[in-house]
Amino acid sequence: MQYHLVKDGKNYVVEAESQEEAISKVQAHLAPAEPLPEQTTGEFAAGAAMDLAESALGVGDEVGAAALSVADFFETGEWNWSENIDQARSTLDQFEAENPVLSGAITAAGVTGSLLIPGATALKIAQTGSKLARMGKTAGLVAAEGATYGALAGRGEEGRMQGAVIGGVLGGSLGLGVSVLLRNSDEIAKMAAADKALMDGADDAGHIAGKEGFANAGANAAKRDVSKASDGSTQERKVQRVLTDEEYNSSNLVEPVAEKQTGALGEWLGDTKRWISLNVGERAARLTEDAEWMGKTARSEWVGKIEDKLAKFDDKVNANPQVANALVNLGRGKNGTTWDDVFAAGGDDLAEELTVFKNMYDDLKALDIPGFSTDDWIHTSVRPAPIVKVGKDGVKFKEKRGRLGPDGLEFKQSDYFGSAKAMIEYADELTSANALAERFGIPMSAIKVGKGGKKARIEAVIDAIGKAAKKEGANEDVVNNLKDGLKSVFISSKAGGDAAGAIARKVSSTAYLGSPMNAILNVSEWVTPAFQNNLANWAQQTPKMISYAVKDAINSWSSIGKYGLPKFKHKGLTPESMGLTDQFMGELAAEGQRTFSGWVDTVGKFIYDKSFVTTSNKTGQFAQMNSAVNRGTALAKGVLKGDEKALAKFRKTDGARGLSETEILQTARALAERNLDSPWVRNYAGASLNMWQPVSATALPKAFLDNPNGRMFYSMLTYMNRQMNASREQFGKGLVTAYKRGLNTSEGREAAQTAMKQMAKYTAYYGVGAGVWERYRSSLDESRDIDMDEVMTMEGMKEATMTQIASNWTSGLVDLRAQEYGRGRMNLVPAPVQYAGDVGSGMISGITGAVTGSEQDMTEFYRMLQGNVPGVAAADKMNRLFNDGERLLVQPQDR
Repeated sequence: MQYHLVKDGKNYVVEAESQEEAISKVQAHLAPAEPLPEQTTGEFAAGAAMDLAESALGVGDEVGAAALSVADFFETGEWNWSENIDQARSTLDQFEAENPVLSGAITAAGVTGSLLIPGATALKIAQTGSKLARMGKTAGLVAAEGATYGALAGRGEEGRMQGAVIGGVLGGSLGLGVSVLLRNSDEIAKMAAADKALMDGADDAGHIAGKEGFANAGANAAKRDVSKASDGSTQERKVQRVLTDEEYNSSNLVEPVAEKQTGALGEWLGDTKRWISLNVGERAARLTEDAEWMGKTARSEWVGKIEDKLAKFDDKVNANPQVANALVNLGRGKNGTTWDDVFAAGGDDLAEELTVFKNMYDDLKALDIPGFSTDDWIHTSVRPAPIVKVGKDGVKFKEKRGRLGPDGLEFKQSDYFGSAKAMIEYADELTSANALAERFGIPMSAIKVGKGGKKARIEAVIDAIGKAAKKEGANEDVVNNLKDGLKSVFISSKAGGDAAGAIARKVSSTAYLGSPMNAILNVSEWVTPAFQNNLANWAQQTPKMISYAVKDAINSWSSIGKYGLPKFKHKGLTPESMGLTDQFMGELAAEGQRTFSGWVDTVGKFIYDKSFVTTSNKTGQFAQMNSAVNRGTALAKGVLKGDEKALAKFRKTDGARGLSETEILQTARALAERNLDSPWVRNYAGASLNMWQPVSATALPKAFLDNPNGRMFYSMLTYMNRQMNASREQFGKGLVTAYKRGLNTSEGREAAQTAMKQMAKYTAYYGVGAGVWERYRSSLDESRDIDMDEVMTMEGMKEATMTQIASNWTSGLVDLRAQEYGRGRMNLVPAPVQYAGDVGSGMISGITGAVTGSEQDMTEFYRMLQGNVPGVAAADKMNRLFNDGERLLVQPQDR
């Protein structure tokens, strides 16, 4: 019997035996539902698995019911399908209700996998016909797939019918989009022929060009717009006939024009290796990268020898003016001195030190370009002229370096650096020139040094490389691009340490980042190498990584000034053995030569060392290189056994990209032997490190290298810039390849799948892992009021991940959490400029407070000190860490 009841203005139609039963059913319907018991770990996992199956194939609940039914059958002998399908759906519904964010991500992954990558039938259909025809066929097929998916996903007869309709409509729409990502049989055949030609090409087709050849690039130099220089109406009419566009374009007179491959944005944001790859060729980019690492390691070995054997040499020489004068006058023509004069001036007291010095000088000279005038190398190490000097009368004046004397130009002895320091500069230039020549296959004996042998060594080598590239078929524009890129890496990157922008970058980063809190933050970089090299290869090097970190931390406090204890000697593949001594906060930085910039370098290095930031940075580099070598070694053993799959994987590793087939085998042999001193292994490790760390010139933007003052725009951003460029290489290029190749080719599907996998792994390591770690580090400062229980919720981890990814993928320009610091989310103002503004405001407040006695102004002055003065800022951060968030000088409530 039907009863029509009214409750709170709503009508209810109820089937019941009596009115009392009908009322009871309505009340039961309206009663609040009892909360479901919390899902067990097994139920949570089952819900996630069913959610993925449901979104990918539409059969998640059926799969769950089948699993339960099989378990029941083996336990009781009964097939409880009806009960189990209800239980599976209940588990799935509860999982989706309680985990909306995770469920949404799983659904997106499942739908992408099922609809955006068509099945085998779509692959065949999409390879035939015109693009328009393929669009129609693919849309129809994917609509059918969508309808099938929708029918499977529906519950009950009516639900499955509705699901089929909705799935068909959505599938058809997606199919139209998918068709753009497919290629026909002619296009596929053309790509296959090109691949075969590349693989069959001679390995020695050109040492600099490589199999791929040189890029079709134009000159990448800025040109003036001269379009308004003259009036076209007054020009002589030289054109005899004007064709229609169709006639002109169809003629054989039309030739493709090579254009520059990167604009200003590419130079300021993209890395230099990519710039060379696009404007010269991928092979040339790899040779440049290797040459830089070879130069770094060779320089490190020579500098180590000089600093070890000639530690006190300059002090002893300066204490003996006659010896100092004899050294700086070596080889200066008729008024110059000889080595006999030097030893005579030194006498028995300096005979041993001078002998060691001359032997090292002779060893270095043997590596030089034949015919190059080297007797005057010491004289090139001239101190920068001071900008102003103060005379005896107190008047400031600009000093001009040198004067004209009876025999020509004269300098004074104090204009020169010490001879041991000069030898380091000589070694720096010589090792770079040798490494560059060797990697590009140019014998030093073949290099022309110019008239009188006065051309700089690096420039002479670069000119020789340009000529070699031209012989291999590079056009004039590509040759000039190659020479320009090499000058950026080997000349410009080492200059500019005294520039105002470079100094401002160092001062501001030292103030903001020179503290143990930043060292703790960088610990995440000890783990993220697992993304590049897999967890097992990372774990294999972990004990050595921890040992390295402990020893280096002890070393950083083993000495202060001239006083200290013996330091641990690091062994194996380390940042030191790779020549990573020219760093500032883990980044490439040119050293200053003037007194002030030298003082900035010294203070900055002291603060970074004593706050363990340097140790933390180097430990991350250690982990990246050694886990990469572990992975390379594992693959190399397979390569040497003839395993084609291992060889294919080895080619794709970051350390092997750009190598020729012969060089790949040489690298594999060295890795299999674990020869860590081999240049092949070191170059492999260096290229792997370059992908994720801003430690070399090729890993940084070309504009950074060429514009010393512009380096302030990269202050505290080079790591994020490296992340952006690495992400583009790791999965951005894969998505482009998938588009170009088509998802209906094995290469296209593999590229798409690899890119999506890499994006997921990147999000896990660099997004979730690094993001949550940053929140933990910040929570140690109790003044930040960060609750880790909230961070570890789904929403908290989502926020941490989004903030980290947004910063990494925008080169650090976007900070979703910037409002916490009173900044905008997108900030284009360089940190040094902001730093200068904060310091300037604080100084004005301090002066005003001192004059007027204003306590508020003095509070702002003290606030500036504790936040912006290197050393004081580090002490403030440590005080907050150990004293419940209390600030060093003034508290937030004192405003």
